Amino acid sequence: MKRILLFSIPILLLACSRSGTDTIEETTTIEFPRITTTVVSGIAVTVASSGGDNIDDGGGKILEKGVCWSISTDPTIENDFTAEGSGASTFSSTLTNLSPNTKYFLRSYATNEKGTAYGDELVFTTLAKPVVVFEGDLILLTQVEVDDFGMQGYTKVTGNLSINTTGAIATDITNLEGLKELTEIGGSLLVSNNDGLENIDGLSNLSVVGANITVEENDALINIDGLSNISSVVINITVFQNAALMNIDGLGKIQSILGSVRISLNDSLSNINGLVNLKTIGNGIAIGTGISIGGNNALTSLDGLNNVSGSVGNLSIVDNDALTNINAINQLTSILKQLNIRKNKSLIAIGGLQKLTSIGGEFYLGENDALSSIEGLNQLQSIGGLLSITGNTALTNFNALNKLLSIGGELTFANNPSLTTIGGLNVLSSLGGGLVVLNNDLLLNLDGLNQLMSAEGDVMVFGNDALLNVDGLGSCSTVGGTVRVDTNDALTNIDGLNMLTSVMGNINVSRNLELRDLCGLQSILNIGFGGNYYVEDNFYNPSRQDIEIGNCRI
Repeated sequence: MKRILLFSIPILLLACSRSGTDTIEETTTIEFPRITTTVVSGIAVTVASSGGDNIDDGGGKILEKGVCWSISTDPTIENDFTAEGSGASTFSSTLTNLSPNTKYFLRSYATNEKGTAYGDELVFTTLAKPVVVFEGDLILLTQVEVDDFGMQGYTKVTGNLSINTTGAIATDITNLEGLKELTEIGGSLLVSNNDGLENIDGLSNLSVVGANITVEENDALINIDGLSNISSVVINITVFQNAALMNIDGLGKIQSILGSVRISLNDSLSNINGLVNLKTIGNGIAIGTGISIGGNNALTSLDGLNNVSGSVGNLSIVDNDALTNINAINQLTSILKQLNIRKNKSLIAIGGLQKLTSIGGEFYLGENDALSSIEGLNQLQSIGGLLSITGNTALTNFNALNKLLSIGGELTFANNPSLTTIGGLNVLSSLGGGLVVLNNDLLLNLDGLNQLMSAEGDVMVFGNDALLNVDGLGSCSTVGGTVRVDTNDALTNIDGLNMLTSVMGNINVSRNLELRDLCGLQSILNIGFGGNYYVEDNFYNPSRQDIEIGNCRI
């Protein structure tokens, strides 16, 4: 029975195979196509040619073919490409809109039902633009002049390029597309007083400026991205009074300048991150160099200056209403000339100066309404000029300058209504100028000056309503000018003047309503003081002779 069953199976199969209505369809497998990239030819400034041959359709149909290219290896049809139709025939392609003097990678491609395959990769470099030189300085005053200049194909201006008006009326310039071939300016670039200019993208091929870059008073200018290819060293950068300017990212490739950076009065500027690659300003020696950030009402921080290190000539941070901190300048170690931090009404801290050890000239810290302390100046050891701490309404103490040994000019504390102590100056031994302590309503004493031995100018303690004594001057023996103690309502004695041995000017002690003890003047008067002596309108007003014989208090 089993044998009969086994035999019947092939008979049935044989009958099926001979049926006139049933057929078996053969299946063909489609592979990826294959293609060879033809040599790149006709290479010029912005164009080149290539193609593909030896195309194998892989058993399917060639649906699309062409070449693709990129500035990176292994280009695909996701990059730039040509489309040369269907079929397996040899083809050639023209590449257009290439960048001059640029290295490209190129492959042919072919697409069938299976997918896209690529030929071998070739590399080529486009030609550099021919240099067409404009000799001398160039001033462009109108849109017509910009466009006409562009038609000449100039790539270089040997002198200065000024895009501005020479009068009070702004230019009619709205775009700089006529300058798109320009790659180099031998002198300075000035873009000024163009009220209709929203961008300077027409300068996007500019890579070299030999001197200064100035962008100022362009009311509609939103960005300066057109400067983004400039990486060479320039002398000075000025971005001034561009009301709509939102960022300076176009300066992002500049790493070093020889002179100064000035970013001022740009009302909409919220950041200066475009300076993030700037590392050096000046050569560490030239005192005329530096940084000026002023009058930018929307600026909240100095981020962008994070990589500037070492020394700068001047540093000015003035009148930036929204600025809350200066943490980004924490790599600066010395300022060769002047440090000016004033009128930043939201500034709450100056911790970014934490590595600063010396200031060669003056230091002004004034009218910063929210600043409550000067933490961040802990490493400062010397100031070559004056130190002025004036009009900081929230400043309560001065405890951070505990390494400051000398001040080459005058030391002034004035109009700081919340200041209660100046204790941080406890190693300061000499002043190259005078001492002014003026109108600090809550200041209780001068104890932070207890190591001060000499002042080359006047010593004036005036209008400090809560001041109880001047004991902090107890080590001072020499004053190069006048000593004046005036209108300190709570002051009861001046014992802190008892070490004086030389006063080159006068002595004036007046209008201190509670002053009853003037014995602190006895030493200086008894050794032959030669100046004028004024004591009046105090609670007690002894004569010079009274003090000399000991009748100096009541």
